[in-house]
Amino acid sequence: MSTFEREHLLSVLTDAKPALSAGGIIPALSHFWFDTKYVYAYDGGLGVRLDLKSELDCGIPGKTLYDLLKTSTVKEVFLDIVKDDVVLQLGKPKVKLAPLDGSQTPWNFPASPPKKEGASLVLSEQILAALHRVLFVRASKPIYAVNHGVTFEPFDEHLELYTTDNSSIAQVVVDEQLSKDVPRFVAPWAFLGSVLELVICSNVMELPDKPDLPDMVDRLLTKQKPIALPTGFQSVLDRVLILAGADEALLTLTTSEDSIHIQAKYVLGSVDETLPLKGKPTEVTGQFSATLISRALSHADSFSISKKALALHGGKDFLYIMAAKTGK
Repeated sequence: MSTFEREHLLSVLTDAKPALSAGGIIPALSHFWFDTKYVYAYDGGLGVRLDLKSELDCGIPGKTLYDLLKTSTVKEVFLDIVKDDVVLQLGKPKVKLAPLDGSQTPWNFPASPPKKEGASLVLSEQILAALHRVLFVRASKPIYAVNHGVTFEPFDEHLELYTTDNSSIAQVVVDEQLSKDVPRFVAPWAFLGSVLELVICSNVMELPDKPDLPDMVDRLLTKQKPIALPTGFQSVLDRVLILAGADEALLTLTTSEDSIHIQAKYVLGSVDETLPLKGKPTEVTGQFSATLISRALSHADSFSISKKALALHGGKDFLYIMAAKTGK
């Protein structure tokens, strides 16, 4: 029988919980795994291993165990294997849980990082700052590997970070040269969001040729010189988002020699405003999502536009591109 302080056990499982799968067709990924020295959680992409001594060697349904521990206020809890069940004792109440044999653990990481094989990447202040600038773009329905996290694209003299939701792409350039053994890879969202104090492992997602994010940026990016964003643009977007209500917040942008015309019409009302520009953009009309524009506007100071896309620029290191819904 294994004895735990309930608060300590709950704290450890809380730290491992980000790597616990919410469901799916592989039951093992939704279990906490005990092996006498550690407790593990692994969702198929992110793995967390934490020190926890016990007499257990099995997998226990993760959410069920976690929720049961939170229902009690007792100081000590007990876990024991009785025949084919794991018995959780919370004071007088006892609950039987169906375990998985320890041999079925999905954990496939080495006990310690390889000494010669593999690459390491130091998350410098520049890289951490760049991560914060691209985290706002996430795909609600991932299609490609690049939708599952931040793509790291190392080049000879710099690093490029990308996020994409298939409707838009954010890019930040970091003036930092990485070691030549660092490949291009995707860092999963769960890995990036986990606390740094944990012992964390994560599978590197291999990137297929499709989609090639740098190439996609080159194809969508307008070749004109960026123009300063007009004063009042954010206020107009705010009004559009309010009037759109539950509707998709689409607006039409029309650029002329010295202004940008913003039009949007919804059930709740319409917007029809013209803002002056300090520059001469290409004369283009296109329909874009006000929601996508608004979420990146705080990072940008200029824009460029074409029949295919709208690009927001933030100095030389930030770029955000969204494809036009329609254009002419």
